[in-house]
Amino acid sequence: MNQEVDLQISHHQIQVRSVPFLDSNVQWNDESVAQGVLINHGHVIFDPIVDGAFAAKINISLQEYYAPDSNALRAMVVPFDVVSLNDLYIASVVTKHKINIEIDVGSYSIYFEICESDDIDEVYYNLKFSKGRVEPKFLQNDDFGGVAERSLFTIS
Repeated sequence: MNQEVDLQISHHQIQVRSVPFLDSNVQWNDESVAQGVLINHGHVIFDPIVDGAFAAKINISLQEYYAPDSNALRAMVVPFDVVSLNDLYIASVVTKHKINIEIDVGSYSIYFEICESDDIDEVYYNLKFSKGRVEPKFLQNDDFGGVAERSLFTIS
């Protein structure tokens, strides 16, 4: 089962969390700002790259294997623990939506993609959950500083 969410994005934040919101989980440092992701236990924040406040389509899915989107401008993978299904949300500073895909408590990897298509006149995002943990890294070179296979810094 896949889910599509229209998210009001602001403050350079697309949050995925499975724990109650804590201010300590949103404290960016220089390294997390530079890499475009802040990784904490049960709470990950992705920088959407696009400036300002805007609405964007977020495609959320559970996949057995990662299949890259041919329209991806940026792609990375991060570890993510689903701690509580009751606290499983995709959010920004101004709004949140319950994640409603067939997922269980456990260890996952989230493949995050920022995409742009000639057919669609706006940026869209993919969050692809996959069972099991992989090391956090960029999956491709991009124009925003991402280097394929370069490791990402994690907090926890």
